[in-house]
Amino acid sequence: MDFKDLYRLVFGHFGLRATGQTADSATGVLSCVLYETFELQCRIDPQYNTFGAVILVGSNQATSEFFGRGVSMSLDATSVAASLDTIDRWCRLHLPQAFLEEYQRGLDTVPGQPGVRALQ
Repeated sequence: MDFKDLYRLVFGHFGLRATGQTADSATGVLSCVLYETFELQCRIDPQYNTFGAVILVGSNQATSEFFGRGVSMSLDATSVAASLDTIDRWCRLHLPQAFLEEYQRGLDTVPGQPGVRALQ
């Protein structure tokens, strides 16, 4: 998987839930804000051909563990998608149900956005 593939996979996976999207092909880092709350960074390490993802939790802090374990470092599309599912579930469980319901109502009002998956 190359950087363009990762870009399509990550931002396609999160759709409208990922705002403030940035991509730096020189460093191999993608970033976005999930659910208007969590800053996600994903990257490809070209030296080792691995995937990495963190949620930034402060100016000098990040978590790379979700539910007590790290995401898969494998760069195949299935493994990356499974890692993104884990991160998505982790984010949702940190937010109140009332927020998630209101957030989904907001997404539902965006016209012409196929593929926006309902929050579960």
